[in-house]
Amino acid sequence: MIAAHDFNDAPHVHGEMIFTDFFDWLNFLGKKSMKIKKYQWLIKIHPAKYEDNLGHMDFFLKKYPSFSLLPKSMTHNEILSKGIRCVLSSYGTIGHEYPYFGVPVINAGENRHSGYKFCINPKNFKEYNNLINNISKTKVPKNIDKIYECYAMLNLVDFNLFDELDFSEKKLNSLYIFKHFFSKYDQKSINLIEKKYFNFINSKKRRLIKFLY
Repeated sequence: MIAAHDFNDAPHVHGEMIFTDFFDWLNFLGKKSMKIKKYQWLIKIHPAKYEDNLGHMDFFLKKYPSFSLLPKSMTHNEILSKGIRCVLSSYGTIGHEYPYFGVPVINAGENRHSGYKFCINPKNFKEYNNLINNISKTKVPKNIDKIYECYAMLNLVDFNLFDELDFSEKKLNSLYIFKHFFSKYDQKSINLIEKKYFNFINSKKRRLIKFLY
């Protein structure tokens, strides 16, 4: 299944993408779908601005008859029940959602899961192309326990080291940010941050609300 992105989203928001953009990515997969006939190539359109994205997707559905569009109303539980073998994404949250249910996800660039091993993150086009050519050999995800950590960092932690300052992009990409950090945080304050994180984990509360020092 190809988990398509909102065509209005920035393709390189998490860093380098293997392809130029989402059009380039889908065009590549479309060509693969015409050559590799043993798979059923399903398209799941991103729910954001669905009708706009459907207009863009129509181009690929007409160009590549091997693509099959999943119904808008089909839930992920229903998709999983169909026995999905593998999911293709660029940087979507599906990268941690489907591995949790034992379905491998192959990303097409740097993403929010790049530091984890529960989904597949090829480093270049050669690796990606080889993975697509051998989807049937894709293994069931490992390191599933790390999905909890990843989910917490993405959705449950509301914390900003420099909440009191409004940094410009220029300052964020300079030594200024390091000077500010070391002027504000010493080992004692860092230990306090760690203690509050561990207290949150042990409390079993749903969300860590940002705290003051």
